[in-house]
Amino acid sequence: MGTRPRVFLQRPGLLPYAVLSQTSNRPDVLREVAQAIDLLPKQRQQASVAAVTGILAGLVLDNQTIRQVLRRELMKESVIYQEWREEAQQDEARSLVLRLLKRQIGTLPGEIESRLNALTLNQLEDLGEALLGFSTLGDLESWLENLAK
Repeated sequence: MGTRPRVFLQRPGLLPYAVLSQTSNRPDVLREVAQAIDLLPKQRQQASVAAVTGILAGLVLDNQTIRQVLRRELMKESVIYQEWREEAQQDEARSLVLRLLKRQIGTLPGEIESRLNALTLNQLEDLGEALLGFSTLGDLESWLENLAK
């Protein structure tokens, strides 16, 4: 490893950038970063730095190398990862509920779709169960009205 990545390895906040520095062997730099992350005193800090490191490493390294070096379970504990995971689950639930509703009752007005887009994950899950009993758009509208109460 050259001397340039060393600057990034000296401060926890700069660790994620080390793999982007000028070096001839980025996988080795990533391994050094992973070791430095393991030495950080707080689990939450380890998780956050590992998650950001994984994201930035994805710009210059393949997924397999990143997964081999960084502890995936540690990255999953980061606040960033948890937020992205929740957003992905919400997007998937919304997509499924919209498809099922369109199949069950037909085309949905834009106003209704907008209201559905504002639902939380728990509300989407509740709607997913409720929609099995819907046969008309009025059923969906009634469900949404009850939700607002």
